[in-house]
Amino acid sequence: MKKFIKKNIEVQAVQYDGMPESLEELVTLGLEYRLCEDSSITIVTQRGEVTGEIGDYILMSVTGDFEICNQDKFQKLYSEEKQDEISLKDTEVSAEEKWQYLEWEEENPEFVLNYEVIIEALDETNGIYTQINRLQTETNTTYIQIKPFLPPGNYRYKVI
Repeated sequence: MKKFIKKNIEVQAVQYDGMPESLEELVTLGLEYRLCEDSSITIVTQRGEVTGEIGDYILMSVTGDFEICNQDKFQKLYSEEKQDEISLKDTEVSAEEKWQYLEWEEENPEFVLNYEVIIEALDETNGIYTQINRLQTETNTTYIQIKPFLPPGNYRYKVI
């Protein structure tokens, strides 16, 4: 028997708690539902009607189909996407891909042996740029990889 690994798939989910707020979220997803006397909820899926209990999650897949997942199974299969993880979602990024590159144009690169690049960061308190890194290309290539990785900020560079 072959083994399979579940792919990382982004879904939208609402935990049904019987409160109006969770029902409003379901409406924004375009879900048709019916509340039952015992506080359960019945939703319409592509495979027919499915009933869920308070605490269950109602998922909308990437294909737009809805399903119900009980709380225990949901917590084993899914984790909430944090705001700072959004840029890296669904992919594992290698260290090389995280490095930043600078690229510039040179009219006659054949006359250059190598380039020196000075990277400066803006000091927000006094509005002055200060040097934080100095890099050098090994050849006359018109790009350079920045190491270490720079955090978000206001930078400028000079090519010498």
